[in-house]
Amino acid sequence: VIDAHVTRLRSAGLVGSRETTARDAANILIGINAGAAVDRAAETTARFRALMPRVVSSAESERFVPDGVNDARDLGEAIEALIVDAPALERSFREFVAAQMAEDPAAILGSVGIRDLNRCIALQVQLHSGGPHRTAGAIRVDTLMARVDAFRRRRAVREKLFEMAFVPLPHGDMDELSTDREVSVVLGLKTFLAVHEALFGAR
Repeated sequence: VIDAHVTRLRSAGLVGSRETTARDAANILIGINAGAAVDRAAETTARFRALMPRVVSSAESERFVPDGVNDARDLGEAIEALIVDAPALERSFREFVAAQMAEDPAAILGSVGIRDLNRCIALQVQLHSGGPHRTAGAIRVDTLMARVDAFRRRRAVREKLFEMAFVPLPHGDMDELSTDREVSVVLGLKTFLAVHEALFGAR
């Protein structure tokens, strides 16, 4: 199935015929995970690539993702940036968790800290599709912390550190576009680290 998708993408000019680039890898990730039938892989990939960004978190939150994501003109470029900068993103996540633990060792739920990074802070690249005219995407960074409530009890709280929605129009509403979802896929940091290593070698 993967080979068939790649063949379709290559025939449409979305994947090169020589050495695989970050653009090629981004298109393959989109094409395989967007859930389209093989005969519509190129059309679906092009549609997702072209989704336009809209930052929905605060400006200060942009430090949680690579500059290439903040500067991306569309979802395709943002995914390319995540592939290229995946190791740097992992390092910044580890630094964030270490700083949180230094400030409040009990804040990291279960004290898993550096040993289980993905339980503390997570990258999510979301692809949603309900058909050709109901397509959206998002890049999110969430953290799971233990916070003290009004009754002085520690509770698990998931906090959104960064979110950028990708929609067909600059001011589109992602919730409206993705209500009737035929496909809902989430890609995490481990995926981007693996693709980076396949393209550029060990970190």
